[in-house]
Amino acid sequence: MIRILIALSVALFAHGQASAEMAKAQKPAKEITVSGCTFSGPEACHYINVGKEKVTLTANAGVVIPPARTFIVATGRLEPVQINFCGVTHRFHASKIIATKRRCPPMKK
Repeated sequence: MIRILIALSVALFAHGQASAEMAKAQKPAKEITVSGCTFSGPEACHYINVGKEKVTLTANAGVVIPPARTFIVATGRLEPVQINFCGVTHRFHASKIIATKRRCPPMKK
């Protein structure tokens, strides 16, 4: 009886491992272009609004993040955050940032 139980558990474990190996790999995030005003917050985090969501703005090496209250057009990837450091669930990792002369609206209180 115990031998049958052990054999079944080993077979189920092996089947689970094979199924995990056959699972599809995640696709890399697509590059998107967003525009909006940058702003800074606590913990020296830089933010931008993507749709109705506030996300952390980070950049590749060699790409400069402009100061707060600058209207930008940025190209990059929207990725989930593993550690909720700046109080957001996603970060925008920019590969290109263009600062424009357009004015940002006044901050809401």
